[in-house]
Amino acid sequence: MCSPESTSIRTPVLVRELNGEKKMMEKDIPVNLPHAWIDQLSEHGFLETVMAPEAEIRKFWSKQLWKENPQFRQDTKYWKAIDFQAEAPIPLVLHGDAAPYSETDSTMAISMRCMVSNVSVQFSQLMLVNMPKNATEDWDRTWDPIWKELSESFKKLDLRQHHLWSVPGVGFWTVKLDLLHLMDLGISCHIFANLLCDILDTLPGSSLEARLKVLNPKISQIYEDLEIPTAERFPKLLRSNLMADTGYPTLKHIKGRTVRKFSPVAVRLATEYSDDSSTRSMHRKACVECLDKVYSMADEKKWVFSSKDFTVFEDAVQGTLSHYHFLAKDALKRKLLKYSITQKFHLFYHFGQQSKYLTPRCVWCYGPESYLAIVKAVTASCSRGTASYQVVGKVLQKFSLAFHLLLKGLLDFDTEKPED
Repeated sequence: MCSPESTSIRTPVLVRELNGEKKMMEKDIPVNLPHAWIDQLSEHGFLETVMAPEAEIRKFWSKQLWKENPQFRQDTKYWKAIDFQAEAPIPLVLHGDAAPYSETDSTMAISMRCMVSNVSVQFSQLMLVNMPKNATEDWDRTWDPIWKELSESFKKLDLRQHHLWSVPGVGFWTVKLDLLHLMDLGISCHIFANLLCDILDTLPGSSLEARLKVLNPKISQIYEDLEIPTAERFPKLLRSNLMADTGYPTLKHIKGRTVRKFSPVAVRLATEYSDDSSTRSMHRKACVECLDKVYSMADEKKWVFSSKDFTVFEDAVQGTLSHYHFLAKDALKRKLLKYSITQKFHLFYHFGQQSKYLTPRCVWCYGPESYLAIVKAVTASCSRGTASYQVVGKVLQKFSLAFHLLLKGLLDFDTEKPED
């Protein structure tokens, strides 16, 4: 098999007994260890196919700012000990996320991928472990032995509370903010929803629903003008798409990818409904323009920004925050429930500095999130009549077989587009 043989890890899981009672019992949980993946792919000659050609990996490392990046500075002894002339380490992104696969349960999937891989998710996202939440009454007790084994496996690749901190080279600066959760499902939802609500306030109509009937065709026309594919557009906006439970505007029930693609539409709307005599209007327009600049630069196929490009990117990040801050203060003065400031705006401030050393595309989660949809479907297919803790083994078996067939050319996903 091109995929590795799973390793059993003894760990406490939640088990339902014949009398219907649930209790924690130690069971063997199968896990695909990172070093086993690398060894198996190397043995079968697929390592560079799945990860990246050695020349690309060396090019990636050559672009790093070794003296400036705090992630490297925090453990200089480790990084200096690596002989990059002899062998280039594979830069990996470790991804964990949960998704519901039935009406009563969700599953947590941990996987990894080469940071500079340019092949589809099916080929490059490697399953490590997949655990239904119904099998984990005590989260720490169940996952602690698993994380310990995964971390030991990363050590074998020769790459501190949580077991991951014991892996050499891993520390505070290793943890990355990603574009999807920080912007698409975070600050962009606030910025775009407030823009739309401001515009709706100026439109004719006695109710919000009536004004939406005026705005929705305008948005559709801009989508057409910009030739944005239908699958990447907002649905027809309703009141429920624009308001949070707190009463502040924010996009709800909208897919992250469509939020990202709305950025140029937002610029057009802000420009069309701007008023040069209104300071508030000009700040609103400048805010979405700065945000659009962040998105356009994040889409560039680079691993590291040049000094000049980073300055432009950082200015766009700071500009977004500065203009939004003005709008938030203005709304507060006018006693309006608009332009709320959440924790993600603080994190966005640090996102600019993070991008000085790795561009957003190196660590964004678009690929892993697509992969999670596959994990969700496979887990659902394995769950009928199966105890939650036993689902883990079934899922790994299916992924191992599918991955083997993919690499041997016996399985093909014609409809899947490559993920960056």
